[in-house]
Amino acid sequence: MPVRSIDDEQLDLLRHYARHGKSGLDWPYSERQIYFSDVLFPDADGNPYEVLHEWTFLYTDPKEMYFVVAILGVEYAINLGGPDIDGYASWLCQHEGQSPLYR
Repeated sequence: MPVRSIDDEQLDLLRHYARHGKSGLDWPYSERQIYFSDVLFPDADGNPYEVLHEWTFLYTDPKEMYFVVAILGVEYAINLGGPDIDGYASWLCQHEGQSPLYR
């Protein structure tokens, strides 16, 4: 399968930071536990299953895009457009702390 690339200048700052780092630049992210790692969820038939990871992209009203991933119950969110996480905190506040993974 060929490797695809996203050629979007809005992502260049993050791409450069992730690949090469940039001295003096701090790229904050959100981290919080949304469920315990040993929780078993019921499927449609009531059979238990474990969620190892899940993810989504969140687009907020101020036109920000966040990548949100949960790994074994720990949710991480990062702003893909710039080194600022305040918009994600505002979105969580507006949605009573509910993860965008469960809208």
